[in-house]
Amino acid sequence: MSARNYLLIPGAWTGAWVWHHVEQALRARRQNARSMTLSGLETLDGDVSAIRLSTHVQEVMQYIHERDLDDVILVGHGYGGLVIGQVADLQRERIAHTVYVDASLPRDRHSLVDTIDLDPAHETQRISANNGRWPAPDAAALQQEAALSSEHARFLSERLVGHPGHAVTDPAVLDRPLHHQAGTVITSGNATTPDHPDHWRTYHLDAGPWPMLSAPLELTSLLTHRIAGPEAACKAG
Repeated sequence: MSARNYLLIPGAWTGAWVWHHVEQALRARRQNARSMTLSGLETLDGDVSAIRLSTHVQEVMQYIHERDLDDVILVGHGYGGLVIGQVADLQRERIAHTVYVDASLPRDRHSLVDTIDLDPAHETQRISANNGRWPAPDAAALQQEAALSSEHARFLSERLVGHPGHAVTDPAVLDRPLHHQAGTVITSGNATTPDHPDHWRTYHLDAGPWPMLSAPLELTSLLTHRIAGPEAACKAG
């Protein structure tokens, strides 16, 4: 299998660290794998009021441009799905495939809060009460997550940081419908499979909502053997 360019985008509250095992497994399979931490998610310190959903989209685009990456397989988890879908819409000449790992699919003029059916007013209040950050789940909530070991729940609870609030309440903006992209959906939590274009592939891992921690090798196998092949990598018209 020839090497491909994988760029792993974390979801809410997390950074590049959440992809560590998958990134290493991809590299062990001689793939070019990178992950990045989006702004405002390095630490709990600092003012995040200027960070928007568009900020994160632009950061990923800049990362790809500065490294002159082509034929990129963009992989997004959770909130990262909104980011990768918009990047693929704007940088279609560089993106070969988008992979949504238990992720929200971007819908034009809809925010993350909209796509996961939360009450916008309630979430805005929570963000305001948390210094402009969307609060991360606490240790007790993580202990209830399906397929997440006590060790992984503890690992997450020590590292999750509040997500920049505007990034989850800002609407996504798409120039073209998603069916113009080549994409794959990987579900692993309890959520139902999101609506997606008919020509996309769907796979399921019985690994809970954090498969990069609970089943990194199985997820890596999907990324390399089911998604990176010639048929999956071809761009939609």
